[in-house]
Amino acid sequence: MPSRIACACAVAFLTFAAASAREEKVSLGHVPKPVMDAVKTRFPQGKPTEAARETEEGRPVYEVSLQEAGHNVDVTLTPEGTLLLIERTIPGTGLPDPVRQALEHAYPGASYRTVEEIVEVDHGQERLASYEVVLVRSGGGKREVKVTADGATVTEEED
Repeated sequence: MPSRIACACAVAFLTFAAASAREEKVSLGHVPKPVMDAVKTRFPQGKPTEAARETEEGRPVYEVSLQEAGHNVDVTLTPEGTLLLIERTIPGTGLPDPVRQALEHAYPGASYRTVEEIVEVDHGQERLASYEVVLVRSGGGKREVKVTADGATVTEEED
């Protein structure tokens, strides 16, 4: 009997943890003003399309999606408006040669579905950190992979 209770408690905890980690859609009108101000300042030509609130590492963050120059951009910020991460879709042809070569070596014949450049922001300084690519392998099967900006490391992303 105690093992059933322990299992039930574990399932309840895991369900709660998964639910708290999920993002919650938020209307653009309910995004804190400092967040929207920071997005508008950094992306003056961007048109916000949607937003979400979630918890990362125990802290609330907002992700604002926008369209800028035909590209989707997802910006992650603190509630105070501090930029943390920028994810921008780019065409597969926009991958630097070392990244493209690393992908071709790891996944020969694969085609790219979605390509994003990942920019980390630390104390206001933006740094191209990596690329995330959703690809379809030549034999079938979709994979999401992350490649460092120099192409040195290719890892499959977890769901």
